[in-house]
Amino acid sequence: MDNRIAEIVRTAMVPYGLNLEPGERVAIVADTGTDPMVVQAFMAAAIALDVTPYVVMTAPVPFHHAAPDPAVIHAMETADLVHLVTSKAVIHSEPTHELQRQGRRFLASEEVTVDMLREGGATADYDAMNRLGGKIYDIWTKGTTMHVTSALGTDLRADITGRPSWLTAAKVLENPGCDLYACGFPDGEVGMSPIEESIEGTVVWDTTMHHVGLIETPIRAEIREGRCVEITGGAEARKLQTYLESNGDDGSWMLGETSVGINEKCRVTGLVREDKKIAGCMHIALGMNTDTGGSVASCTHLDGVVRYPTLVVDDAVVIDGGRLQVTAD
Repeated sequence: MDNRIAEIVRTAMVPYGLNLEPGERVAIVADTGTDPMVVQAFMAAAIALDVTPYVVMTAPVPFHHAAPDPAVIHAMETADLVHLVTSKAVIHSEPTHELQRQGRRFLASEEVTVDMLREGGATADYDAMNRLGGKIYDIWTKGTTMHVTSALGTDLRADITGRPSWLTAAKVLENPGCDLYACGFPDGEVGMSPIEESIEGTVVWDTTMHHVGLIETPIRAEIREGRCVEITGGAEARKLQTYLESNGDDGSWMLGETSVGINEKCRVTGLVREDKKIAGCMHIALGMNTDTGGSVASCTHLDGVVRYPTLVVDDAVVIDGGRLQVTAD
């Protein structure tokens, strides 16, 4: 047996310890793009905690947040926790959204690798992260306006009055106003879906994006009344444009999410699963947000990372040039 499994089982136990009791059942949903060692580690972690695991293996969905096969959805329905360790994200698909509305809990670990379980965001202090996240959650929830800027040209304003926020830091929480009955691992974000028609300005994604991967030439998107009306940049921008034209629908072009990363241990890996959780970054998404209190229905949801933003909510500076201005204690 590969000795790395022994190294990562202890880390793999963290989200199960936060979300499951002995005797409960976890459905580990993997696909043919998932590293088998990751599946083995989570199986071993569940058994060590006296949790009953079962594995659902499938083919990868064609694009991030496409709907899983109905047989996979059926297998999720009897679990106390559904753990998604797929190579492409499905947490924002409509069938998983419906299961969350029904009270099924989800843990999202799409794109997770052995390396992610050995170091980085998975090894963080999740108790402290939940305290920190609670403070940012309160700022988002009480806020009425947001303004995001960055040195590379991001300049985005929106009305957030009355919109719910959500906190995910490896522990499934009930976030009032959201159907997002889920967390992630590695994890650490506090998000908001602004009022769509109020969103105006420019987003410059500069680090990582779903489907695109690492970004060498920043992707610039012009947003008018919540809709992306122009995408410019280099090869990565063309890849995003082609993806949206090929796989998207009308909602795919809408800005659906602005989230703050709060995990001090996360690194730039080229995979959105970890990169979007980096403390002091933001990920800004196009597409579906009906599960987070928004009005955008879509078959797609694409997260893109802005590495060193400044975020001001009303008069509160939450992030200044990539540095969080809020502390856990």
